[in-house]
Amino acid sequence: MSQKSMMRAEARVPTPKSERYAKQTVQPRRLEDPPCRVDPSARCDRVPRRHGDPCRMTAEPDLLVLAVEATDPADLAKIQQIVGRNIERFASRENLKVPWMQD
Repeated sequence: MSQKSMMRAEARVPTPKSERYAKQTVQPRRLEDPPCRVDPSARCDRVPRRHGDPCRMTAEPDLLVLAVEATDPADLAKIQQIVGRNIERFASRENLKVPWMQD
């Protein structure tokens, strides 16, 4: 049985509110795919259940780093869409955009 290789994408979003947006994004009541956990270091792991693939959010002082993985291009695109749309909605006052770059 061959194992599919993982496709990866990352976004680096400059914002002074990185921790706030990461926590808002992973709150189960705000997600299309519940639930997830937030640890004290503001490192968030979110596993969309429909896709079974991870998304990791790391809140740095002035930067939100998003990293997603999937075995299928369609799943990767869907995860990017869900996470990016949520971040952009929560940060609408800052008019942030999530610039995804694939490995």
